[in-house]
Order: sequence, then C-alpha cells, then structure tokens
Amino acid sequence: MSDTLPDRSPRAQPIAQAAPGPETVPAPAGAPRRANRRRGRRDNWAALAWLAPALVLILGVVLYPAVELVRASGGRYSITGLRKGSAGWDNYSHVLSHTALSTVVVNTVIWVVAVVAITLVAGLGLAQFLSKEFFGRKVVRWAVIVPWAASLVITARLFTLIYDYYHGILNRLLQSLHIIDTPIDFLGDDRWTMAAMVAVGVFVSIPESRTTYTRRPASTAPTGGRSTVRSPCRCCVRRSWWRQY
Repeated sequence: MSDTLPDRSPRAQPIAQAAPGPETVPAPAGAPRRANRRRGRRDNWAALAWLAPALVLILGVVLYPAVELVRASGGRYSITGLRKGSAGWDNYSHVLSHTALSTVVVNTVIWVVAVVAITLVAGLGLAQFLSKEFFGRKVVRWAVIVPWAASLVITARLFTLIYDYYHGILNRLLQSLHIIDTPIDFLGDDRWTMAAMVAVGVFVSIPESRTTYTRRPASTAPTGGRSTVRSPCRCCVRRSWWRQY
C-alpha cells in the first residue's frame, strides 16, 4: 500500500518558480549611461541651435575682421588703398621705432585708467539712483541703455557733431550760458582732446557698468558672515520657456 501512494512530504514537492516578468528582468549595465549620453547629445545640439546666430555673428564681425587686419598689417598699400605687395615686418619695425610711440602709449594708459575709474564711480551712483522708486524711472532706464544699443559709428558721428568747432552743440551751449567767449576746438586742441575722448569712453561704458551693479548674482544681506546666492523667484519659475530665454 505504501508503494502505490504518492509521497506528499514537503521535500518531495517541486519548488514553484515565478514566471519572469518585466520587473524581474535586470536592465543592462550600460543602459543608464547610454541614456545619459543620448540626453547629453540632445542638450548639446539644442544649446548649439540657440548659440548659432551669436556664433555666426562673432565669426563674421569679430574673428574675420581680426584675421584680415593682421593680414593687411603686413602689406604695402598705395595712397588710394590698393595693395602693392607684402612688406614683411617693415611696418611693425617702423611703428616700434617711431618717435611718438611713447606718447601714444602714455596717452592710452591715461585714457584707460580715467575711463575705468570714472565709469565705476558714475555707474555705481547711477545704479543706486535707479534702484529707488520714482516717477519715470522706466524711461530713465531705457535712456541709459541707448548708448549701449547704438553702434559705434553712430556714437562717433554724434560726438563729432557735439564737439564741432564751428557748429558744435557743446560750444553753442557754453557760449549761450556765457561760460566761454570763443569756441573751443575739442578735437584739435591738445588741452581738451584727452578730456573729450574720456567723456566719449565713459558715455559708452556707463550702461554696462550700471547693469552690472543692478543685476548682481549674490545677495548683499549677510548670513552668518557670508553672502547668500539668490535663488530663482517663483514668478521666473512659472514663466514659459520663451520668457525665461
């Protein structure tokens, strides 16, 4: 009788194995790494698409003229501007041996130091003034950005008209206020040329200085002796991708 009955003891029962499902199949070891690489490539192409217009502008307006300027510096030209051949290093040796080189270098250093110092002080004062609430503040902010948005050609032409000896606006104003009796040659008199050029440099640099002061990335409120970095405000987080851009 014992020979015909099946053995029902736990040891004789087969162990049931679960069917392999999607949750039990292990992912390949390199799958997250490949996904990160694909995501990184997509992000790089997206960033390149956004930067492409600026890169094309830099190549066409900055790099190409710089290369052409270096190439042209080693050539010989006629009075009408026609290239007559290569001059080698003769142009550079002529410049370095010129008697007025030291005067030019000193004037350049004076101009740079004066423009930077006046721009920093004036930009800080203007930023403090525009941080206050007053009627017409937005219009004043727009007006301050105008020198930054205008091209250098327009700025140069503007100050040429302002400093003109015969018909300049500045000479007309000073004479109407009885400050001067005769016009001043701002562009021809060595006593006034440096000051006039410093004023042009400050006028062009003020917008960038003011923007740097008013858009600082770190908060000035001390926290335990250290400054804290500002986090994005909620209104910026809720904006669309186009507004954030």
